[in-house]
Amino acid sequence: MTDDPTRGPQPAAARTTGRAQGLRAAATRGTAWTSLLTLGTRALQFGSQIVLAWLLSPAAFGLIGTAYSVAAFAWFIRHAGIGVVLIQRQRRFDRWANPAAWLSLTTGLIAAVGLAVAAPFATVFFDKPLTLIILILAAAIPFEALQIVPHSKLLADLKFKRFFFLEGGHVLFQTVLAIVLAMSGFWALSFVLPRLIGSVFYLPVMWAASGARFKPRPEFHHWKYLLSGITWITAGGLIIQVINQGDYIVLGRYLSEEVVGAYYLAFVISSQTMMLITINFGGVLLPTLSKLRGDLPRQNRAFLDVCKLIATFGLPVCLSLAVVAEPLIEVVFDNRYETAATYLRWLAIGMGFRLVAHNANFYLQATGQWKKYFVLNCVNAAAFLLACWVGVKLGGAAGVAVGVSVFFALYGYGHITASLAPGTEGRFTAALKVFAQPVAITGLAAALAWGATTPIPMPPVVRLLVAGPLVIALSALFIRLFDRPTYEEILRRLTQVLRRKAA
Repeated sequence: MTDDPTRGPQPAAARTTGRAQGLRAAATRGTAWTSLLTLGTRALQFGSQIVLAWLLSPAAFGLIGTAYSVAAFAWFIRHAGIGVVLIQRQRRFDRWANPAAWLSLTTGLIAAVGLAVAAPFATVFFDKPLTLIILILAAAIPFEALQIVPHSKLLADLKFKRFFFLEGGHVLFQTVLAIVLAMSGFWALSFVLPRLIGSVFYLPVMWAASGARFKPRPEFHHWKYLLSGITWITAGGLIIQVINQGDYIVLGRYLSEEVVGAYYLAFVISSQTMMLITINFGGVLLPTLSKLRGDLPRQNRAFLDVCKLIATFGLPVCLSLAVVAEPLIEVVFDNRYETAATYLRWLAIGMGFRLVAHNANFYLQATGQWKKYFVLNCVNAAAFLLACWVGVKLGGAAGVAVGVSVFFALYGYGHITASLAPGTEGRFTAALKVFAQPVAITGLAAALAWGATTPIPMPPVVRLLVAGPLVIALSALFIRLFDRPTYEEILRRLTQVLRRKAA
């Protein structure tokens, strides 16, 4: 908003209000485009997983899940938090873009070499043929690292529409190629070859579309300033990978490819809700909260409001998935994957808490609490590995799924409480309000839906189409009855997103 000379300068409060309204409008537009992108890409990827599950064996999925558990650490090193720093320094983006690109290339090469060296050791540790798969993943890393700067520029400039078409086309290309390769007999390599080929072609397109400039001078003298803001991001992010991959590491170490493959498929299905909601909001939440830096009360309100909305909206979806886990696996996949139903039920419950708590990491980054970001995730990672190890020893893959679910239920409340900035009043009560009502409402809805449909004999496809929607419908009814403001806010936001998409 600008001053109108015919009326004289506007008061500071009016300018602040205008700025806040502009940020909300930008966040809404971003949510609309990222929602559409996430819906489309998740639908593509989920559909491709179904097709690949019919074309390939559980052992192929098991090898990929295990290989990804190793590569995830290199994937994080390839960007080392550079994108986060660029978004935080978006007002002087052009100054930092070129040294950030050279630094990204350097970290990408380091990560690629490190992953390539680790490949034969991973093969020995897991006692599985992983070397070639990991080497292909390593070859793609430098190309992926160089995408960080143009990706960050599009987000910093709030050009979500352009980002949608670029990223959507990239995912579509990789998805189609994976299916073609699987049909051609490439087996587990069908997952990784599209990643390498797609990143090679996507890189120049992304740079051209973003308007970012890559100069021949590395500008080493700027690196130390970028690295000074990256140390805790990188350290904390690497620890988060233990949480993201710890269950695969434990399963890959102790169990066969077939068992890991069934678990991997169940986790992929359960994580769709988290990817759809958390990454969708997080991609907009981080740059939006960063623009409010220095205004802690507003950052806290924005963060807690988003967490409450995600809990109210996401928990019914996750628990509905838990209720229909068995008929879903029976209808969509063949009997080679029937054990995935048990894993899916427990993982879906845990994901309901994880998708809320994951936003605390965006909050910690936006408020610059890097040391706390690292320490909290160290504690969480140790607890997660312990839960997985105890689970596999007591109950195999099913025990791990139960351990993961219990961990994330505790992690949800604890991580949000501990993440709130020092000086925040009533942090325990504020975090409790995020979960208490959504958990009670959704738990009641799931119990009623389960009790109403389980005793009645019906074909799996009918149970799938009845039980899941019933959980969501009952949850919506209870939210409307007991928390009308949140119900109306969710409807308002969904309406805005749909209108933006229609426009």
